[in-house]
Amino acid sequence: MLPEDIGAGVTLAGRYRIEQELARGGESRVFRAAELRTGREVALKVLARDPSDKTWAARFRREANLARQLQHPNTVRLLDFDVDADTLPFITYELLPGETLRTLLNKDGALGEARTLRIATQILKSLMESHALGVVHRDIKPENIFVCDFAGETDYVKVLDFGIAKSMESEATVLTSDGMLVGTPRYMPPDQIRGLPPAPSMDVYSVGLLMAEMLSGRSVVTEEHAAACRRQLSPEPLELPDLVQGSPLGPVIRRAVDKDPAQRFQLAGHFLDALGAAASFPAPVRGRELPNTVDAVPLRQLLGEEPLRAPVRSDPPPRDPSAPPALWSDAPPAITSQPAGAAHPHPLMWLGLVCGILGMVLGTIGIALALLR
Repeated sequence: MLPEDIGAGVTLAGRYRIEQELARGGESRVFRAAELRTGREVALKVLARDPSDKTWAARFRREANLARQLQHPNTVRLLDFDVDADTLPFITYELLPGETLRTLLNKDGALGEARTLRIATQILKSLMESHALGVVHRDIKPENIFVCDFAGETDYVKVLDFGIAKSMESEATVLTSDGMLVGTPRYMPPDQIRGLPPAPSMDVYSVGLLMAEMLSGRSVVTEEHAAACRRQLSPEPLELPDLVQGSPLGPVIRRAVDKDPAQRFQLAGHFLDALGAAASFPAPVRGRELPNTVDAVPLRQLLGEEPLRAPVRSDPPPRDPSAPPALWSDAPPAITSQPAGAAHPHPLMWLGLVCGILGMVLGTIGIALALLR
């Protein structure tokens, strides 16, 4: 089966029924499909190139092998794949409710500081996982950021498309076998365009440009293709919009998009820490965290409220000194301030003690007689 044969109603690999095309690019097509066994809807991605092209097939296989390692909730979840299929290689991902960041920006324009920070924070958390695995995304752009709306959770981010992700241990390449540039020049740092080895700071640069676009509502680099490459490669710093420069996040973004990779944040986590320090927004509300030990912690501080007080027991009525001692009583014992050592034993206590000693003596005699028999 060839890529052009895929359409609504077609069953792929005997497992998925194609329902609708969702997106199309130069190298792949994405469809809404139903899993025949369960009826679950998925996003099915097929290679739009000739599967016999080893370069594109290898990239598709690399995406599948990488995606199955990624577990972060802000990364799109892989469900199934068959990159060695005799018919057509495919990958299935979770089907997400929402829209791409590109669609959101076209619709809403500038998103404001709080919303920009919320979206960027989640992108960076996703990248922290991939960077820890030694992999750089290399194509962070609005089209590859999906903004979801779940029940009780708005602006929930999923990072898509690790199709051109590259290991930091491998040699970099920015050109395909047919001479096409890999990545999107408007969001690519100059070191990536030059073909330097992949580094997390490349993704940091792209996220910085995304943040500037979310704050201002317009792209920092507006040129396309070759002109965008020239703009990125020029020695002049990028000119950030006024809304970015006037924001408390502006200095952090300025460092992230420094054209000198040595001057940028080297890791997504460093970028995230700097954003948290610069933001003038309240910290997220967290659940109560109990200390490891509570011995020295006042109960009021631990619970955040006044502790319940023990009920106060009323004093018993005064006892008639001429009355005989009571052996059993439902009334609580009187509490006195007399020292324990000064208490006078009750006569019945002596009787009990004598009986106990006598029992021990008789028991010892019984044991001795049993041993003599």
